[in-house]
Amino acid sequence: MKTIATTFDENKARAIVAACQQRIEVEPDDTANRLQLAWCLLTWAFYQSGQESGASPRKTASLKKCRDPHDVTAQGSQVMLFHGLRQALIVAELSTNPNEHLEVSNLINLATLFGNTNIVEKSYRENDLILSEIVWDMRHNLDKV
Repeated sequence: MKTIATTFDENKARAIVAACQQRIEVEPDDTANRLQLAWCLLTWAFYQSGQESGASPRKTASLKKCRDPHDVTAQGSQVMLFHGLRQALIVAELSTNPNEHLEVSNLINLATLFGNTNIVEKSYRENDLILSEIVWDMRHNLDKV
């Protein structure tokens, strides 16, 4: 049986995440870009989860001290997964493309399949809260007119 060497290039992933985040700043309605970011964060979160589960408690504690609170990719696998799911749910709200809705569904199903139901549910709750705030702001601004 042939052994396949697998690697995950964190520098390349970090560059993709940074590029996607910069593009979101310029074009927040670019759903294809948001899906790319969601998939990148999901993949990285799964990789990071394996790294975290194999790390010694001492190494894990030292990693937590070094994390940049503003860098999603430095917060650990659960935070990366949460932010990836948030991007997917934003796509579900913005997009009218059925293929993108299928990708969102696949991403959420994959996260759930790997036992992350709690993070998926948390993402849905936060999404609902954000949408409620947007609707409230819209209604409040209409009342001013």
